[in-house]
Amino acid sequence: MKPILAFLAFALFATESFAADGMRPLIDSRWLAVHAAEPGIVIIDTRSHIPGAVHTDYGRDGWRVTDANGTPGMFPSDATGLGALADRIGEMGIDNDSHIVLVPRGRDEIDLGVATRIYWTFKVLGHDKVSILNGGMMAYLEEASRPLTRDLTPSNLRTFDVALRSDMLLQEAEVKQAMVRDHTLIDARPVSQFQGRTKSGAVTRPGTIPGARSLPAENLTRPQSGAFQSATALDRLFVSAGVGKTNAPILFCNTGHWASVNWFVASELLGMKDARLYDGSMAEWTADSTNSVVAEAVD
Repeated sequence: MKPILAFLAFALFATESFAADGMRPLIDSRWLAVHAAEPGIVIIDTRSHIPGAVHTDYGRDGWRVTDANGTPGMFPSDATGLGALADRIGEMGIDNDSHIVLVPRGRDEIDLGVATRIYWTFKVLGHDKVSILNGGMMAYLEEASRPLTRDLTPSNLRTFDVALRSDMLLQEAEVKQAMVRDHTLIDARPVSQFQGRTKSGAVTRPGTIPGARSLPAENLTRPQSGAFQSATALDRLFVSAGVGKTNAPILFCNTGHWASVNWFVASELLGMKDARLYDGSMAEWTADSTNSVVAEAVD
């Protein structure tokens, strides 16, 4: 997978300003344009910004870390990592009453994965007031001539308290148990990696987890876009991968980035609330030599 740059935007909205629409995981750029100037909004990006932006770095601010076993891209589940991430969130002006809107750049599913992975992280941290701008900054700019600035707005320090949902942190042993129980395993990587013809540098062996089915994250977005496919198309894609509304799919990729896109669709858009993201994914799975890997798998 190509390197991921930190080009994320956050917006914090007072609960009152969002109440008319309800708590939605996905909003559109028109909504953001209307509400962007409201008091309490904080937007984060690293280049051109929606006015009022503050900044986070996806790769450096503690959203993902290398764990004690050397697995990269993991949720910072230890006390030190959690504390550092909570402090960083508070430094951005976010507290437990904030409603966060994540705005990725919006070029493709890799950009989108920055937002869906951080969305998932907030859910694990116990924070439900979070949404994603569908199509990201690209959609925001395409729909109208909207102002941008290169100035980052200083944020007011707040306190963010973690209410950890440890049940969302799927362990390797649980994946093995799920395989025995015939849970649906969904590989979100490109088909070439699923089949073992290519592999990421983060994994030690090519191939996929035995029994997994392929549903690349790139199929869930519109062509050359970071916007999701229609709900009908998304539902059809999951059904074709063997996932129905009563399933409890496990989504994985190399390090939990692409898989977060699939998890967001399954859990937040299609209502499969038992869907779970395997954070360690193939990086962790292949590091254990006792774990089987299937190469040249046939979907």
